[in-house]
Amino acid sequence: LQPTDSDAYMNIGIVLQKQGKLDEAIDMYRKAIQLRKDSALTFYNLGLARWASGQHQEAAKAFQEFIRLAQESPSTRDKVEEAQAYLDKLHGRTERN
Repeated sequence: LQPTDSDAYMNIGIVLQKQGKLDEAIDMYRKAIQLRKDSALTFYNLGLARWASGQHQEAAKAFQEFIRLAQESPSTRDKVEEAQAYLDKLHGRTERN
């Protein structure tokens, strides 16, 4: 693992998250973000991990940053909609306006 490889940290975070090790996954995502602040998918995964661990407000921040970074990419459109759904849940909305 290269200490400057943000993708490696993100991928380790994904593995840890799948193992249910949410705190460790969150730490890996945070390290990845420190190295690459424009990685939309890292923010998305951080949001999922924070949501799963009950940190809904922090998840919302991560999802908002993901949406901001991913707006221009058609390949992330489905994830943008999913992130928005989490934000809607947090704010008690069942439909988007």
